[in-house]
Amino acid sequence: MTRKQEVLLKLVERLGVRKSIKVTGLSLFNMCNELDGHLELTPEICSDLLEDMFNNTSLLKQTDENITLDWGVFTDGACIWFYNNKQTGEKLTTVATPFYNGYNYVPVNIEDYVVDRFDPNTREWTIVHQEYGGLYDNIEYEEIPQNLEELITWFNEVYFEDVKEIVLDGVRRLRNNAKRKGISVT
Repeated sequence: MTRKQEVLLKLVERLGVRKSIKVTGLSLFNMCNELDGHLELTPEICSDLLEDMFNNTSLLKQTDENITLDWGVFTDGACIWFYNNKQTGEKLTTVATPFYNGYNYVPVNIEDYVVDRFDPNTREWTIVHQEYGGLYDNIEYEEIPQNLEELITWFNEVYFEDVKEIVLDGVRRLRNNAKRKGISVT
C-alpha cells in the first residue's frame, strides 16, 4: 500500500467516505480508484459510485439498439431506461436503479408505454395508445462486487443485460395488449 493510500484509508476510517470526499476534493470514483481493493464496497457506495461513473466517465454501458439510460440529477438519483423504437412508434419508460436505497437488489418498474404515429398532414406526432405498464420486478444479487473492476463488469454484463431482458419482455407484453385493443404496432 502506498503512503497516499494509507493516508486516504485512515481518513476514510476516521471520517467516513462522504466526509473524506469533501475534505480531499476527490470524486467518489477517484477515491475508490485510489483505494481500490482496500475500501469495502457496500451497496450504498456501489449505487453512488455507479451514478458517479455513469455521469462522469464512459466506462458504463448507456445505450443499446432502442434503449437509452439516463441517471442522475434530472431523475432524482434514479436510473431511467427509455425504450424508443422509431419504426413502430413505441416508447417505454422503466426505472431500474442498481442498489437502490443501499440494498442488494434492483427494483425494476415498467411505467409508461406509448405508441405514437406521425401525421404527415399536421407534421406532428400523435399518441394513439398509452398504457401504464404495471410491471414490477426485483432482481436480487447475493454478492456485490468487491472492487472497481468487478463493479464495472457487473454493471455492463449482468445488470444491463438482466434489466434489458425485463424491458424487452415488457415491450412484447404491452405490444400484445395494444394489438388486442386494435392498435397496429408494426
